[in-house]
Amino acid sequence: MWPVWKRRFVRWVRWRAWFSAAGQAMKAFSFRLAQALRWRETQVALQKARLAAAVGRVTALDSALEAAGALREREAREMAVRPDAAALAVYPNFVLGVERRLRDLGNEAQEARKAADAEVGPLVEANRKVRLLENLKRGEQGRWERDWDRELGNFADEAYAGRLQSGKGRARSSAG
Repeated sequence: MWPVWKRRFVRWVRWRAWFSAAGQAMKAFSFRLAQALRWRETQVALQKARLAAAVGRVTALDSALEAAGALREREAREMAVRPDAAALAVYPNFVLGVERRLRDLGNEAQEARKAADAEVGPLVEANRKVRLLENLKRGEQGRWERDWDRELGNFADEAYAGRLQSGKGRARSSAG
């Protein structure tokens, strides 16, 4: 436990640090842009969700394209191995249907890729805005901490000087 004089000194320094020379309380650090920062972070999360949905759609369409292509190849191999009169009669229509499905899926996949590419730009912009606000916050907090440390040091110096002037301070010698 600290001695009584040290506890009183620390309490006095804290009290002096809290109240400035003008008698006003020193403002606690508050980042006024905190709400804007939360909003920007929400926008980033929304953009990420939009991009993830667009990429998911591209992936699903690519999988459907691969499945349709594999179906076409499998049926062509089966027709080459075991030609059947009924299967040969419907095979041209089957091939046309699969080709149409592949073309439609290819067009949808191309549009989905464009949509996904369009979502990347707003995500980059939203991330840039969040970084800007975070840098502003760090700068403001650092400035506030420097001011607080300077003010606290000034009050501690004043307290020490006052204590020495009142005669309560002890002179220290190197002789010990």
